[in-house]
Amino acid sequence: ETSYGIGLSLVRITQAILNDENSILPVSCFIDDYIGIQDVYLSLPAVVNKEGIRDVLKLELNQEEQEKLRHSAQTLKEVLKEVGLN
Repeated sequence: ETSYGIGLSLVRITQAILNDENSILPVSCFIDDYIGIQDVYLSLPAVVNKEGIRDVLKLELNQEEQEKLRHSAQTLKEVLKEVGLN
């Protein structure tokens, strides 16, 4: 069930913060400059510790993957703008 999976993810992120683990986890974070993507929140692998997100990891993406990620980010921005959340 979806809510069970979300709950487990929340527990894992909380453990990483409380235990200052420097764990690599997929988390939603504000993207300022990532392969040309900026001003949007995306879920990317990041180092998580007691300070929260310490660093967003740069993935080794081929050209097609980069284009698809940029397209996803742009689509998200457009949807947020349409509903007045930009």
